[in-house]
Amino acid sequence: MALIDDVKVTLQKVDGERRSKSDDSALSHSGPETNGTHVTEPLRSNALGFLFLIGLLVTCSGCGGAGNPSGPTKAAQIPQNICVAQYVSHPLLDAVYQGFKAELNRSGFDPKQLTFSNANGDRNAAQIIADQLCREKDCGVIFVLATPMAQTVKASCSATARITFGAITDPVSAQLVAAMDRPGGNLTGTSDQWPYDDQMKLIAELWNTAARVGVPFNPGEANTQYAMDRTRSAAKSLGLRLVEVPVASVGEVTQAVESLAGKVDVIYVPADNTVIAAAPAVIAAAHRHAIPVFAGDPGTFDAGAVIGLGVNYRNLGTLNAKQALQILGGASPSTMRVEVSNQPELYVDKGQAKKLGLKIDAVIERYGSPTKSR
Repeated sequence: MALIDDVKVTLQKVDGERRSKSDDSALSHSGPETNGTHVTEPLRSNALGFLFLIGLLVTCSGCGGAGNPSGPTKAAQIPQNICVAQYVSHPLLDAVYQGFKAELNRSGFDPKQLTFSNANGDRNAAQIIADQLCREKDCGVIFVLATPMAQTVKASCSATARITFGAITDPVSAQLVAAMDRPGGNLTGTSDQWPYDDQMKLIAELWNTAARVGVPFNPGEANTQYAMDRTRSAAKSLGLRLVEVPVASVGEVTQAVESLAGKVDVIYVPADNTVIAAAPAVIAAAHRHAIPVFAGDPGTFDAGAVIGLGVNYRNLGTLNAKQALQILGGASPSTMRVEVSNQPELYVDKGQAKKLGLKIDAVIERYGSPTKSR
């Protein structure tokens, strides 16, 4: 507005000069007449030019940054509805959504402004849902659950859509964001990366820092490669020795566990879909050889692991809800870091732990009451 005020002052100055020169010229010079008023042609051009400049400034005064989708947006311009798209029903994804809704309720968000769609594991259905949400102008934020749903929505929507994703292990490799700390586009969200460091520290604490840890895993899984890199790094920093056994299918898991008999002190079930799917077989084979099993997910603990430390998926949903509310308030996803749960869940079989002589009191004091116990 300062520039416009300067132009007004300039025009006033020009107008004063015009009147002065007009008065002088009335005595000594006769120029073109307009309704009896003597105005020189150059002065008329200058005045019109300044008037045009004012119009241009007024027109553009509200245009700053309007074309930048990654910058902050006024909340009044953002529809205050949240549209949720889940790829498939799964206990862990369901827990994320439950935590998401609970946090929205705590914040006072109107549940009528929340919509939910589930593709039930069907990629064609996921595409239809994505197309609908991307066309829907009332979606202030699109919240997507599971990597296939997130990738489909990202590919289908324009760069101005505001998207947050839940519980995606490696969003960088999935090409959803450029970096965890600064996503850089129109997506942010949460990652269900396991607490690898805490898991290895707990193993070292309960057994010892020189413990031999058996790890069956499928090297063909993309997520597993990342998980194993993190696990190896954490174990190495503590002095733990990993005894890795690769498998290619669920059918090979039992034999892999059997091969660890007499070679390891404990078996760690990593973030590997193949091995987790075969959790009952892992537990059965390990028990035959009196090898305790450490779980990183609730399903493996339920199958019979002695102890575990995993992701709090409900907490991820809480973090997602906070992100969505910030975006509805005008924040840009491009600068909102991808969040990882900072509240690991503890699972403990107190009976097994006592038989093995594991000292769990300090562990419970540190992580709180077990989410699962028996």
